[in-house]
Amino acid sequence: MEEVLLDLEARVREIAQQGGEFQGQVEALRKSETGSAAADVVTQADYWVQRELLQCFANTPLLGCQLVAEESSAELNPLMERFASESEFQLLIDPIDGTKRFVEGLPYFSTIVSLRHQQRCLYTFCYYPKLNWWIRLLGEESWEVSGRIPLSLPVTPRSVVYTAGQPEVDFADWQEQLGDWRWVKGDSLHPCGSKLLYLSGSVAGYASSKPNLYDGLMIYHYAKVRRQSLREQDSRGHASLDLDDWENTSRGALVRGRYLCLQGGAN
Repeated sequence: MEEVLLDLEARVREIAQQGGEFQGQVEALRKSETGSAAADVVTQADYWVQRELLQCFANTPLLGCQLVAEESSAELNPLMERFASESEFQLLIDPIDGTKRFVEGLPYFSTIVSLRHQQRCLYTFCYYPKLNWWIRLLGEESWEVSGRIPLSLPVTPRSVVYTAGQPEVDFADWQEQLGDWRWVKGDSLHPCGSKLLYLSGSVAGYASSKPNLYDGLMIYHYAKVRRQSLREQDSRGHASLDLDDWENTSRGALVRGRYLCLQGGAN
């Protein structure tokens, strides 16, 4: 299955680039009322990118995967229903990760396509069309980037970034273990957000509680491939993230658990 996605990467980048051209031409729509601006906003660009990706994947063996994608609509649902309702393989799509930034006219949004088999992350591809930068993760053995991230980002050592939630509640024990480390929402350091801050090495840690299947596991996969220090816990308190233990909510397909990555095996 990974080979299929590798063969389609050029088309995925093309779709993401074309979707990025909608920036400034489409208005923000509200798809939910969670109270989180990042979770509630959607645009026609999100729907367009997801539709194009689904049409691309539907003509391949990927049709046999269970599909978990961020958006749904009267137009998208018939396409989504063509994929397997159950499968050991799960295809994950976030057409525009960072829709709020997309609406604000910022270049820090991406398209993420992932594949997993049971508890194993097989493939993650994330492309930022306005930065023309991508990262590919394969299994737990290899990774590749298109070059240096074309941004000048603040370096804040002994800092852990997160995207949402309350770290003093979600990560209280890990906060205590790390002592005087600073826990900060990524957007407050730079509008590029937590993922790029961590991938660039600008911060030492990245934490996620109840990560979303389609956009919240990229850094988890990255840490696995890079053999970084990784603390993980499932909903039962076991020291591993159970990727099959997830639920559909108004905020997305959330894994019941949490993880913390630290650069270079730091502790």
